Amino acid sequence: MDKLPWGTIIGGVIVLIVAGIGGAITIIEPKTLSFSAYVSSLSDLAVGVGLVTVGRGAAKAGKHIAKDNVSR
Repeated sequence: MDKLPWGTIIGGVIVLIVAGIGGAITIIEPKTLSFSAYVSSLSDLAVGVGLVTVGRGAAKAGKHIAKDNVSR
């Protein structure tokens, strides 16, 4: 359980929730949230979650590299 990428899983779930709610609002009440604003906001969120995931991966790789250098 500790080895699962929880940050990535939670980020994906958040994107799915936001996509579902935003899509529902866009379909039900298009005057409140236009499709173009929905797509723009969703792409911004996806980029943000992607950057966080890349950052976490880089930090994890840095820890492994530092650990390997210390043990030598």
